[in-house]
Amino acid sequence: MTISKRCARSALRWKTPISLLDAVTLARKWRPGVVLLDLMMPLGDGWEAAEAIRAIDLDLLLIAHTSCTNDEDRSRAQRTGFNGYFVKPTELENMIALMRRYFAAYEAEPEPVRQAGGSR
Repeated sequence: MTISKRCARSALRWKTPISLLDAVTLARKWRPGVVLLDLMMPLGDGWEAAEAIRAIDLDLLLIAHTSCTNDEDRSRAQRTGFNGYFVKPTELENMIALMRRYFAAYEAEPEPVRQAGGSR
Protein backbone atom coordinates (compact mmCIF):
# COMPACT_ATOMS: atom_id res chain seq x y z
CA MET A 1 0.00 0.00 0.00
CA THR A 2 1.39 3.44 -0.91
CA ILE A 3 2.08 6.10 1.68
CA SER A 4 -0.69 8.29 0.23
CA LYS A 5 -3.21 5.49 0.64
CA ARG A 6 -2.07 4.87 4.22
CA CYS A 7 -2.41 8.59 5.00
CA ALA A 8 -5.90 8.62 3.49
CA ARG A 9 -6.91 6.08 6.13
CA SER A 10 -5.49 8.17 8.96
CA ALA A 11 -6.37 11.44 10.61
CA LEU A 12 -3.40 13.14 8.91
CA ARG A 13 -3.89 16.08 6.57
CA TRP A 14 -1.71 15.95 3.49
CA LYS A 15 -1.26 17.43 0.04
CA THR A 16 0.24 15.65 -2.95
CA PRO A 17 2.07 17.95 -5.38
CA ILE A 18 2.85 16.70 -8.87
CA SER A 19 5.83 18.90 -9.68
CA LEU A 20 8.65 20.87 -8.11
CA LEU A 21 6.71 24.12 -8.50
CA ASP A 22 3.64 22.58 -6.85
CA ALA A 23 5.73 21.31 -3.92
CA VAL A 24 7.32 24.69 -3.27
CA THR A 25 4.02 26.56 -3.70
CA LEU A 26 2.24 24.22 -1.28
CA ALA A 27 5.04 24.52 1.29
CA ARG A 28 4.90 28.32 1.08
CA LYS A 29 1.12 28.48 1.29
CA TRP A 30 0.31 25.60 3.63
CA ARG A 31 3.36 25.70 6.00
CA PRO A 32 3.35 21.97 6.81
CA GLY A 33 5.21 20.39 9.69
CA VAL A 34 6.53 17.60 7.46
CA VAL A 35 7.47 17.52 3.77
CA LEU A 36 8.08 14.16 2.13
CA LEU A 37 9.86 14.57 -1.22
CA ASP A 38 10.66 12.11 -3.94
CA LEU A 39 14.07 13.06 -5.30
CA MET A 40 12.95 12.31 -8.87
CA MET A 41 9.98 14.65 -9.36
CA PRO A 42 8.45 15.62 -12.69
CA LEU A 43 9.39 19.08 -13.96
CA GLY A 44 12.31 19.44 -11.55
CA ASP A 45 13.71 17.30 -8.82
CA GLY A 46 13.49 16.84 -5.08
CA TRP A 47 16.90 18.43 -4.56
CA GLU A 48 15.73 21.73 -6.05
CA ALA A 49 12.44 21.55 -4.17
CA ALA A 50 14.27 20.86 -0.89
CA GLU A 51 16.52 23.90 -1.30
CA ALA A 52 13.56 26.16 -2.06
CA ILE A 53 11.46 24.75 0.78
CA ARG A 54 14.34 25.07 3.27
CA ALA A 55 14.58 28.75 2.32
CA ILE A 56 10.91 29.10 3.30
CA ASP A 57 11.07 27.21 6.61
CA LEU A 58 14.15 25.95 8.44
CA ASP A 59 12.13 24.13 11.12
CA LEU A 60 10.00 21.72 9.14
CA LEU A 61 10.84 18.03 8.99
CA LEU A 62 12.13 17.35 5.47
CA ILE A 63 12.22 13.70 4.41
CA ALA A 64 13.66 12.23 1.20
CA HIS A 65 11.74 9.23 -0.14
CA THR A 66 13.55 7.77 -3.09
CA SER A 67 14.78 4.81 -5.06
CA CYS A 68 18.32 6.29 -5.01
CA THR A 69 20.49 4.02 -2.90
CA ASN A 70 24.04 5.29 -3.33
CA ASP A 71 26.08 6.91 -0.57
CA GLU A 72 26.58 10.14 -2.55
CA ASP A 73 22.81 10.72 -2.65
CA ARG A 74 22.59 10.15 1.11
CA SER A 75 25.41 12.64 1.71
CA ARG A 76 23.84 15.15 -0.65
CA ALA A 77 20.53 14.79 1.20
CA GLN A 78 22.24 15.70 4.48
CA ARG A 79 23.98 18.70 2.89
CA THR A 80 20.69 19.83 1.33
CA GLY A 81 18.95 19.83 4.70
CA PHE A 82 16.92 16.64 4.69
CA ASN A 83 16.25 15.29 8.19
CA GLY A 84 15.55 11.77 6.98
CA TYR A 85 16.33 9.57 3.98
CA PHE A 86 14.20 6.54 3.13
CA VAL A 87 14.70 4.16 0.22
CA LYS A 88 11.58 2.74 -1.44
CA PRO A 89 9.79 0.61 -0.52
CA THR A 90 9.60 2.15 2.92
CA GLU A 91 7.83 0.92 6.00
CA LEU A 92 5.55 3.76 7.05
CA GLU A 93 6.18 2.89 10.70
CA ASN A 94 9.85 3.90 10.25
CA MET A 95 8.83 7.32 8.95
CA ILE A 96 6.36 7.75 11.78
CA ALA A 97 9.10 6.89 14.29
CA LEU A 98 11.31 9.60 12.76
CA MET A 99 8.45 12.10 12.98
CA ARG A 100 7.83 11.25 16.63
CA ARG A 101 11.52 11.68 17.52
CA TYR A 102 11.78 14.94 15.57
CA PHE A 103 8.71 16.55 17.10
CA ALA A 104 9.51 15.31 20.61
CA ALA A 105 12.94 16.97 20.34
CA TYR A 106 11.43 20.10 18.76
CA GLU A 107 8.85 20.48 21.52
CA ALA A 108 11.56 20.04 24.15
CA GLU A 109 13.56 23.03 22.82
CA PRO A 110 13.11 26.39 24.55
CA GLU A 111 11.12 28.82 22.37
CA PRO A 112 14.03 31.25 21.60
CA VAL A 113 16.11 28.40 20.14
CA ARG A 114 13.51 27.71 17.44
CA GLN A 115 13.89 29.45 14.10
CA ALA A 116 11.81 32.54 13.44
CA GLY A 117 8.88 31.77 11.19
CA GLY A 118 8.53 28.14 12.24
CA SER A 119 4.94 27.01 12.30
CA ARG A 120 5.05 23.92 14.48
